[in-house]
Amino acid sequence: MGVFRMKVLLALSVVIGAWVVVASFLTVVDAVKSVPAYFVFGDSVLDVVRTTMYPMPTQALALPFAPPYLQPNATFNKGINFASGGSGVLNTTNAGLAIPLGVQLKQYQNVTAVLVEELGVVGAKNLISKALFLIASGSNDLTAFLISLATASPAEQKQYNATQYISSMIDGYTTAFEMLYASGTRKVVLFGVGLTGCSPSVRSANNSAYVNPGNELALGYNEGLKLVVDGFHTAVPDFHLVLTDSYDFISDMVKNPTSFGMYS
Repeated sequence: MGVFRMKVLLALSVVIGAWVVVASFLTVVDAVKSVPAYFVFGDSVLDVVRTTMYPMPTQALALPFAPPYLQPNATFNKGINFASGGSGVLNTTNAGLAIPLGVQLKQYQNVTAVLVEELGVVGAKNLISKALFLIASGSNDLTAFLISLATASPAEQKQYNATQYISSMIDGYTTAFEMLYASGTRKVVLFGVGLTGCSPSVRSANNSAYVNPGNELALGYNEGLKLVVDGFHTAVPDFHLVLTDSYDFISDMVKNPTSFGMYS
């Protein structure tokens, strides 16, 4: 499979898979009519360009359109999209070129202050508690790690520690969940990462059809996220965190594209 075709398949599979899971989540909790707004965080999987190009899920679910945070004169009472293409959980990922998750969360805090001014404390709390929060971040961090590792000298490679790197990413998510819960957030759909080792940039850096250690890194990261999510389920049962299995879905689509109506 060519690089361009692989890139297209990966992009489409992530978008389709993400929205299928959102639709399933809303159906399970029977919450479509009770979602007054949705707030979006993360990278290009969910940035406003992607969600505008593929609006059918939000239209079908009757969800309001969430404008980008930086849009002039944007209103926030139907939600907002903070996602930034190329961003990561870590501030160092594509630094200066994208808005990292931590900064997106600070922007969200600014929005909550505006909502309090417009709706009052009770009104803002009610909106946030019923709103749906979507988060997709981590792929760019893992990609940056893999490319940096592939282009480093043998001596430099010895200094790379995948376990510590993933741990720092998980810590970033833990902080994010704590902040969101404290703000009154109660419904979150979190997207796990897909086949990082199959991304065109990682394959190019390694001169390989695919990089299995990269996929193993993604699986390890997803497992770490699951442990955090399970921990929150136990500690705060009213915090409805749903972690999607993007990896297996994307893997099936890449391996069997014709089964999904795509050419191999």
